[in-house]
Amino acid sequence: MYKKRKGVPYIITIDGEPIKITDAMIAATDPEIMQEYLRMLWAQEHRERREYRCQNVNEVCCQHQCDKCKHHQSAKPLSLEALIGNGVSLMDNFSVEDEIEQRETIAELYAALANLDALSRQIIQLLYFSEHTEREVAVIVGLSQNGVHQRKMRALEELQKLLVA
Repeated sequence: MYKKRKGVPYIITIDGEPIKITDAMIAATDPEIMQEYLRMLWAQEHRERREYRCQNVNEVCCQHQCDKCKHHQSAKPLSLEALIGNGVSLMDNFSVEDEIEQRETIAELYAALANLDALSRQIIQLLYFSEHTEREVAVIVGLSQNGVHQRKMRALEELQKLLVA
């Protein structure tokens, strides 16, 4: 699922302590989670490498960290990932774990929606995904506004039971 770097182990830092990612750890982890995590590591690695590139007059970059080189960049490159006004990086707010958890929750919600009867599912979709009012939904499905409200409440209770269980 990922390209292994030419015999170089991945080392991550958790609470200031370096941890080597072994092949056994990779094999024991869900491939999707590992792919997302490694993608994040590669992006960080790329950003760090880019900060130390030398740039000669032909606009060719080398991959060396040579502070003595006359072409060495004296300042970090400008990018969208640079710090914004309050000192928070745009990437600081991104969490792979949160993203995966959110995707799993959405998948569970769609699975729970599939368990509702067709009319209740349609009412929930119109109210929450299409952002119609109860009155508009009542006209669409041919019920009274009160009938739509009651079905909505029952459907939400059913969804809550399915998601909590």
